[in-house]
Amino acid sequence: MAGEMPIGNQDFKEIREKEYLYVDKSEMISQILSEGAEVYLYTRPRRFGKSLNLSMLDAFFNLKYPKDNKWFDGLKVSEFDKYQIHKNAYPVIYLDLKILKTIDYQTFLDSLQDLMSSTYDLFGYLLDSDKLTDREKRIIESTIDEGLNTSKLMDSILTLSKLLHKHHGRRVIILLDEYDNPINHAYGKPFLQDVIGLIRGL
Repeated sequence: MAGEMPIGNQDFKEIREKEYLYVDKSEMISQILSEGAEVYLYTRPRRFGKSLNLSMLDAFFNLKYPKDNKWFDGLKVSEFDKYQIHKNAYPVIYLDLKILKTIDYQTFLDSLQDLMSSTYDLFGYLLDSDKLTDREKRIIESTIDEGLNTSKLMDSILTLSKLLHKHHGRRVIILLDEYDNPINHAYGKPFLQDVIGLIRGL
C-alpha cells in the first residue's frame, strides 16, 4: 500500500501506518500551539481535508495513544522540539456530527443522545476515578444510559470536559467535525430552528 493514494480515507493514523501518500499538514499543529487561541474554526470547502486534519490533531494531542508512536516521524511538526511536550498529553473529546440523523426533531434528539452516550462510554474509566464524586459518576452513568433531558444534553460536552479536567489535571481538547451537518439536513424543515437552538446550546 506504500505510495498509494488514500482515497476516501480520513484516518491519519492508518494513512501513516500503511504509508499512503500524504501531503504534510502537520505544521498546522505548531501554528496552533504558537498562537495559543482558545478556539479555531476551519470552514474550507468540501473535500478539502478538514476531517483528516482533525484526525491528525487527535493523533498528536490525545493521551490515549502512546507517546512513542511513529505517526509524525519525518513530518514538519517533528522538527519543533519545544512542541513535543504536548504530544499525546491531553484528554481529547472527538465528536463527528455527520452521523446525526435529522428525519425529524425527535430522531435528531435520539441520535444526539446516542452520540453522547457512546462518547461518554469511551471515558468509562472515569467511573473508577478517586478524584470524582459519586454524584459526578452518576452523571456519567446516566449519560451512558441515555437518561438526559434536553437541557442536560446541551451541557453534556461541557460537563464531560470538566470531569476529564478534574481527573487528569490537564486542559481538555474538543474536536468537533461536521458541526453544520444536522443544520444543513434540517434546512427547509419545520424543526430547523429547534436543531439550530440545540446545536448552539451544545
